[in-house]
Amino acid sequence: MVKTMSSCTTLSDFDYDATTTIVLLPGLDGTGRLLAEFSNLLARHAPVLTLSYPTQNILDYDGLLDFIRPQLPQGDYIVVGESFSGPLALRLAQENPEGLKGVVLGASFARLDIPAKSVLGAFARRISPRLLPTSLLVPFLMGRHATEEWRDRLKQVLATVSADVLGARAKTALDVDLAGQGTIAIGLPVLYLQATEDRLIPKSAAQSVAKIAPRLVAKKIAAPHFLFQFAASDCAAAILNFKKALSSRQ
Repeated sequence: MVKTMSSCTTLSDFDYDATTTIVLLPGLDGTGRLLAEFSNLLARHAPVLTLSYPTQNILDYDGLLDFIRPQLPQGDYIVVGESFSGPLALRLAQENPEGLKGVVLGASFARLDIPAKSVLGAFARRISPRLLPTSLLVPFLMGRHATEEWRDRLKQVLATVSADVLGARAKTALDVDLAGQGTIAIGLPVLYLQATEDRLIPKSAAQSVAKIAPRLVAKKIAAPHFLFQFAASDCAAAILNFKKALSSRQ
């Protein structure tokens, strides 16, 4: 059974605390540009480092892990994996490097248990998300919260990334299965932020993560899949509360 976080804290409850850096790992686009406002919000309360991935070179999770390791901060930090980057954050937590104190997953997964998975995998190999009309992506990513501004931003950001790269990342996300390892692999605390209006990631995703992360706690956020974009304040408060709890245990 997944434990839930019941904290009702708001951003006004947190002072600036420089002791632990928050590392943001972006979603499928990998640019970090869709996290700009969220990063700025968190930066009022803690040091923030937003990483970005190569836009023209295809890297699987192993390759991305090698890519981000040298960029991780000195001292204490937590890693926040948005959607596609959740397995990457979990892989890092399995290594338990010095300084990493905890992991946050935002609308993410250790394994994607979704209908027609094999069909989608074959589709991803042939047609990149970049080549799909934005009108097909928006309902899954933004739902009823979609605006013309965000539609345009999504289109512009996807256009900066190679179609082959996006397709390969989609296939990588569909193929990954950390939960299927069958062993408890992560001893660090994990916070799972579940978007209640998510049309992409199933509700069972948190349970799959809990199979390899027994110290997982979950918090429901009223938001679509793009929860860091459309529920930034609630997500930031949950992350800062998690960060504060980690500091109190030291």
